[in-house]
Amino acid sequence: MNPLRCLVPALLVGAVLVPSPAPAQQSPPRDTLRLDAAVQRALDDNRQARIARRETDIAENNVSLGNAGFLPTLSGRANYSKTRSNSEQVFLSGETQSTDGATSTQSGAGADLRWTVFDGLRPFATYDRLGAERDRQAAATDEQVETLAADVIEGYYDVARQQQQLAVLREAVAISRERLRIVELRRELGSASDLEVRQARVDLNADSTEALRQAAALTNAKTRLNRLLARPDDASTRYAVASAIEVDTSLQYASTQQTALRESPARTQAREALQAARAEQRGCGPTFFPRST
Repeated sequence: MNPLRCLVPALLVGAVLVPSPAPAQQSPPRDTLRLDAAVQRALDDNRQARIARRETDIAENNVSLGNAGFLPTLSGRANYSKTRSNSEQVFLSGETQSTDGATSTQSGAGADLRWTVFDGLRPFATYDRLGAERDRQAAATDEQVETLAADVIEGYYDVARQQQQLAVLREAVAISRERLRIVELRRELGSASDLEVRQARVDLNADSTEALRQAAALTNAKTRLNRLLARPDDASTRYAVASAIEVDTSLQYASTQQTALRESPARTQAREALQAARAEQRGCGPTFFPRST
């Protein structure tokens, strides 16, 4: 297992706990989406995360003495039938008798109680297997939640990057427009040629095209983030994100690596899957009884 792959979710999720510094002189607009709010919404509303939590609840409920085979089993049955018939009888005297709509009903019920007094070590192995599967499913849910949080953080900062890039390109458009205005003024004064004006206009058009492309890229990035947040397909992309990223410089690679390897959900899943397989092997093995001679 690649240690760096284990470190990425830990470092990204840790970014949620580090608040981004707000500008000192200008407060963020009301439509600014905060990172912690985005992650929380994804964990609450994302369909895959909700399904994973339901599967964890199911695995938790499966760990019981009854499913392991310690308790007796009670089964019941019931039946009910109703028939309707028409009949016609002919007597020796030639007289006939008809009966229409004759009904008859039958019903019954029963119960069956079974209890295996001793089944070797199979119930104990089954109970251990159910517990290992519960822990494995819990680890799988943790991994899916952490992956979702990492994807949201990555998507959030991708929006921030695209947002900053658009701001730079719009500034370039403003500079090119001002340059065109100055060149046109110089041409009127006789100190600039038509070629310089045309070149300035070409630069302005090029910068405007790049700004339009970047605006489309920003919209696409926000759309991808909306999907992670379980927003509808027609959700608005007219929002901004905080562009400031504060890096936690207190993190040490060695200690963070050990923490990631020790608490990695993928390693936990592998360990619990091995425990479940061993319990299954114990439960399926033959049971030997001493024979008296």
